[in-house]
Amino acid sequence: MTHFDPSQMRVLALDPERHARILGAPGTGKTEVLVETFRRVLHLPGWDELDVLALAPNRLVASQLRPLLERSVGRAFGGTPVRTATSFAFALLNRAAAIEGKTAPRLLTGTVQDETIAAVVDGRLAAGEFSTAELVPEIVQSPTYRAELRELWRVLDDFGLTPQQLMTELKEVQQVSRREAHTRAPDVELANRWLETLSIIASVADRLAVERPTELSSSALLREATAALHGIAVAQGAGAKDSGRLRIPKLILVDDAQELGEGELALLAGCVRAGSAVWVFGDPDLATGTFQGERTRVLARLNAELERRGAFASPAQPEQCGVLSTVYRHNSELRGFVGELAARVGAVGAGEQRNAIAAESVSPDSDPDAVQFVVASSPAEQIGIIAHRLRARKLGLGRDEPVSWAEMAVICRTRGEAGRVARTLASHQVPTGVAAGGVILREHQIVRELIRLLQHALDISPLDPHEVLQLAGGVIGGLDPVAVRRLRGSLLLLGRQGVHASEGNEPLVEGFVAEAFTHPGEHPIVDSAGGRVLRKLGRTAAAGVRVRESGGTAREVLWALWEKTGLAERWQDDALEGRGVRSEEAHKSLDAVMGLFFALQRHEEQDSERPIQLLLKELLDSAIPEDSLAQRAEREAITVTTPQGAIGREFQIVVVIGTQDGSWPNLRARGSLLGAATLERWLRGEEAVAPSRKETIHDELRLLVHSCSRTRGELLVCAIADENHHPSAFFRFGERCLVTELPSARLTLRGATAQLRRGVTADPGDESSLRSLVALAAEGVPGAAPTTGMGYCLRAPPHHCMTSWPTPNCVCR
Repeated sequence: MTHFDPSQMRVLALDPERHARILGAPGTGKTEVLVETFRRVLHLPGWDELDVLALAPNRLVASQLRPLLERSVGRAFGGTPVRTATSFAFALLNRAAAIEGKTAPRLLTGTVQDETIAAVVDGRLAAGEFSTAELVPEIVQSPTYRAELRELWRVLDDFGLTPQQLMTELKEVQQVSRREAHTRAPDVELANRWLETLSIIASVADRLAVERPTELSSSALLREATAALHGIAVAQGAGAKDSGRLRIPKLILVDDAQELGEGELALLAGCVRAGSAVWVFGDPDLATGTFQGERTRVLARLNAELERRGAFASPAQPEQCGVLSTVYRHNSELRGFVGELAARVGAVGAGEQRNAIAAESVSPDSDPDAVQFVVASSPAEQIGIIAHRLRARKLGLGRDEPVSWAEMAVICRTRGEAGRVARTLASHQVPTGVAAGGVILREHQIVRELIRLLQHALDISPLDPHEVLQLAGGVIGGLDPVAVRRLRGSLLLLGRQGVHASEGNEPLVEGFVAEAFTHPGEHPIVDSAGGRVLRKLGRTAAAGVRVRESGGTAREVLWALWEKTGLAERWQDDALEGRGVRSEEAHKSLDAVMGLFFALQRHEEQDSERPIQLLLKELLDSAIPEDSLAQRAEREAITVTTPQGAIGREFQIVVVIGTQDGSWPNLRARGSLLGAATLERWLRGEEAVAPSRKETIHDELRLLVHSCSRTRGELLVCAIADENHHPSAFFRFGERCLVTELPSARLTLRGATAQLRRGVTADPGDESSLRSLVALAAEGVPGAAPTTGMGYCLRAPPHHCMTSWPTPNCVCR
């Protein structure tokens, strides 16, 4: 947009020194208005770039928003104009620590927190300290319990409570509730589980305070930053640049405010107490973060929510409100469909944005098939339909211009499904990139093998012969199982021919493996592929040992090992020149290796006192996705993600899959063991009850509305109908857009060749297919020539030409 419509101009005319709510349906230009507000505020007298801050829901959105602000202002920023709430809290705590002369905090990773919880739980079980019958050892030792415990801990941090404070409050409420017929107090059994879990949290907190006194979780960063805003003098205006003061922005612009949780709201309330004004931009119909606790209602009643978290209300200055009325992202068909979906969602106190209409500049007839719903007969056909559609748009088939891979997205309901879909699409020669959650390094075999080699080179845990053989048959060694067996057989034969013939078979083989690995000579121990791999592994480990003995860091040792593996160049070629699964696997493996290097770099740069052996053990044991700043592959690929991963993004083509019965909507109870959502409601002053089925359906529908609204050109929603899969009730919302018989053939040269050959097999007189096969054979396309299968001669169909194609007397020449 090069200009602003009347509704946007009314928002831009609001007073920047007062709170404001800006509501807008998807595609109404909320982000553009935020950017323009930022630019205009900087030109006001007495304002500079430190007086205004934009808050983004996640780091990806922040990285996209910053260049927009710089282009709008026309210059680079000296500071950081866009942050996430956690980043803002971290910056405040760093500044507060500098003022007070204390050590700056560091982020406590989820892996470390999870391992500490597991250690404390095991210790309490050994001591017999559990008193609640429901929390049996099988439950408290499970990853599910630890995940719910961390979620309960997040709720405590969001409300600024310690475990001891909440335990005291719960015991008092239980005593009072016994004397009342009706109470808002939690259920007795749930309260007992809370008390037991709170005592575990207290023990974990005490242990972390001793072992990692300067590290805080992301929720604890928000809590401590909110507390810092109370305890340190806050300056505004020109005098705020004094080094002894903590400077807070005059205006905070919150993008996608429907994602704000209680911790972020508390931080904003602390800023308001310091004199900040808050503008929130968003659409409550698009909230995706309910799986991380209920969202706040700042888009419905901003002043009331800020006052609830401790900000001072000013009756003389009520909050301002603006509603954007024109949708620029969607044509009339898309806008109508998304609007119909949104109308089914509970309004949560704000619904004015639903009246927005598509802009007149978008032709209502620009794409009559902008929304399509399709039912596949099997998972394989569903992937085939998606791959065909995406490749067709990439090639420009059925459209005026080709669409780049980067302008396409496939949105799945869960992270696991996103990973499976990405792998399957890669086999159809559709390049994919998963943007759902963090990276679990231990899931990649190359990472596990490099860590074991690194532990050996650093003399932490030497490799035994059995592990060496595993490496030989792994990614680094490259031997298949048959080659490994041949290697064992060759070593056994070598031993029986020598002086070790009297020893058992297994010790004999292990001895030769250890000798070949520890002392790699000029020649391999046996002249075979397996023997050469053993020598390569020995030389690789020896290179790492030499770097360690010369005083190299763990990262330098890892680099020596990685360089000796010889995988970098091969995978680089596969990633850049290869196709299909090979290219995808090369990209993912290289990204995982970069993540491992970054983990060691972070440990090195932070000058961490944690021993390197503990870090490596954590990387091998951790099953928690970790966010990472490590550089990843920069290539054109479609985005495969979840609704949460699509926040703040838009694409030309969006495919939504997973609208299956039992999957989307997912009505299974979440957090039923410890009830973090119930605790959150109770701490808000509401009744301590779990979310109802109706509320869960509305949350699931918001995810669907958000997913469908990410497109600006074409939407395809897929479901499967077979013996094991059935479309859900959500899929029926698009029955009027249902289409049938979408092509699912592979839209590649190999797929086209196969389809042509099937056609010729069914109808030998199909001259169009025959001539197409001739043209493909002349270009050397695999499978087109009759020498690679059954071919047909055009001169005398259906004569079968079994010679090389074209034959001397054939018109195919």
